[in-house]
Amino acid sequence: MAEFENLLGREVAPDEYEKIETVYMQFDYDQMSKEKIVELYKNDSSFVTDTLYGYIARNEAENAERLKGINNMQKRIDKLSKENEQLQVENDLLKDIAVKYQVEDYKNKNHIEELETQLHQYKALFAELEKNATVSLYKTLLGVMK
Repeated sequence: MAEFENLLGREVAPDEYEKIETVYMQFDYDQMSKEKIVELYKNDSSFVTDTLYGYIARNEAENAERLKGINNMQKRIDKLSKENEQLQVENDLLKDIAVKYQVEDYKNKNHIEELETQLHQYKALFAELEKNATVSLYKTLLGVMK
């Protein structure tokens, strides 16, 4: 503050200097030296403390709002990411269960096919037995066989 006041040649109120320093800190030192700030302030102090400072303050407020929005979005992303991870775990479990049921279903279908094959064999056997029994019965009834 003292350096600025020495360059300006007079005292500046502390709240006024804070605005000047904020403006100065926003510029690249090659573009805006302390001497240039002093010159601008001498020519139009309200341009430095009101216009430039107001512009910087608005930008900082907008940036703070953007940052708040970004932080909120990050929280949402984190929450959705956790939900997604949980859904992936549940999905993997469901896939495992589905595979087990498919295997069991396959085994059951094969077992049913085996049973159906055996049933057809038994039907054929019983048909043969019935045929033979009928032939034997006719032979006995006709007195062919004693």
